[in-house]
Amino acid sequence: MGKKKIFILLIALSMLIFSGCSSTDAISENNSPDIVVKGLTLKISLIQTAYEMYNVNVSNPDKFSESFYKNSSKNDYKHYKWLVKSYESMDVEMKKALNNLFLSRDSWDYINIIISLDDNCSVEDIITKINSDDSLNLPSFLKKDLDKFLKYFYNEYFEDYINKKDSFYAKKAHELNKKLSINDVNVLKFVEKMSGVTLDKNYKSIMYYSFNPVETHSFEYDNFMISTISSNSSILDVVSLPFYKYSRPLFKTLSYNKDFLILSNQLQKKEDFVHMYNDLYTTSYPFEDWCLENLISGFAKYLEYRYYGSTYEHSNYVYDLKFYNYLRDINFDPNKTSLEKVSLDFYKSVLD
Repeated sequence: MGKKKIFILLIALSMLIFSGCSSTDAISENNSPDIVVKGLTLKISLIQTAYEMYNVNVSNPDKFSESFYKNSSKNDYKHYKWLVKSYESMDVEMKKALNNLFLSRDSWDYINIIISLDDNCSVEDIITKINSDDSLNLPSFLKKDLDKFLKYFYNEYFEDYINKKDSFYAKKAHELNKKLSINDVNVLKFVEKMSGVTLDKNYKSIMYYSFNPVETHSFEYDNFMISTISSNSSILDVVSLPFYKYSRPLFKTLSYNKDFLILSNQLQKKEDFVHMYNDLYTTSYPFEDWCLENLISGFAKYLEYRYYGSTYEHSNYVYDLKFYNYLRDINFDPNKTSLEKVSLDFYKSVLD
């Protein structure tokens, strides 16, 4: 994020943040934010932390590096040292079981199965849910390793660790929820107003704290959009996350629009566009979805601009920044033209 954007966002959010800090502890029942922040929960943190331990010590020490944790925060660096120390103290059998769990799958695959469990679910609930799910198609040896390792990891290491950290994260969740409620944050209504599209579900966003500062996970079930956040996440981060998630269903109808499919075929001749697509995805990922991804990311940037007054100078993909600037330049008004039409017009301008 550029300095210009940070400066503008801090100004835009200063009123919101300080009003939250100066308020009483009571949360108004009249306010109805569509974002709820929750503390630590076993159904996310148990497997995610085991996966983090695997990456730190075995699979991806360059990304999950000591320097990253040290530069992130003092709290995160202590967590890193715990991950290293705990792994080193495990016997060979348990290290092998951990390796087997994540050799061909990551934590998202497992957590996506159990995300609908109750927040107070047990280790046994987690294991039973995963091992009884046919979609994962786990071989019998992996089911045994899952049962063996998660029980061992929880009993020997994680139960005590999460219990010691629970009150710290619960307090942080309460503080963010208070600010969201006081300011009556309703991102869903804002997205619908700015896009001119009524979403097919009355979405709610749930943010769970996790120990992992390196990466976040996102899930969806029923009308819930779920994300993990780290201890360093600000109210800006919490409000910004749904912009991208809520933007995705806005473009659903475009995916089977005949004109869009024609444009997608023509865009395959754009060398820079195709080059990044080939770098990021396999051939199993449809090219038209890649075209949509650029629009989704660009519109999420535009929503932040309209919500915060923020500006962007970087691109996540190829045309997302250009689409964001295009919407700004034409002063996009959903009362005058549809999001679908303006998206088609944008890609036509790219091809001209």
